[in-house]
Amino acid sequence: MKIKLLDYKVVDLSFQASEDAMTMEVAKNDLSLEVGQFYPDDENQIFGVGFKVAFSQEGYTVRVEMRFFFETDSLITDDFKNGPFPAINAPAIAFPYLRSFLSILTMQAGYPPVMIPSVNFVEFAKRAVKN
Repeated sequence: MKIKLLDYKVVDLSFQASEDAMTMEVAKNDLSLEVGQFYPDDENQIFGVGFKVAFSQEGYTVRVEMRFFFETDSLITDDFKNGPFPAINAPAIAFPYLRSFLSILTMQAGYPPVMIPSVNFVEFAKRAVKN
């Protein structure tokens, strides 16, 4: 099966500047990351990966939700949905785009660019299954 990244969209974004970002809900230098998959009802060869990220740095807090759309050259089956690609490989492909977006956003907002750490999506998926 051939799979390609089609597109991505920011669906929700909050950039909150503050003289004291420590008073925001997300603690300074703390990162909240959620990842999920979705399958549009009207498409049988497209699936998506969604990220919700929240973090605070000195002077600001950011919350963003991004969705990444992938296309396959075959019909998406339940075996595919339950396999490793949607939960591990697709997020690993999409994540660098999210990291780059956040780095550029913070830099263009007049702050030092944020450096979101890499994520081991194999371990991330294992923890999600346990929970």
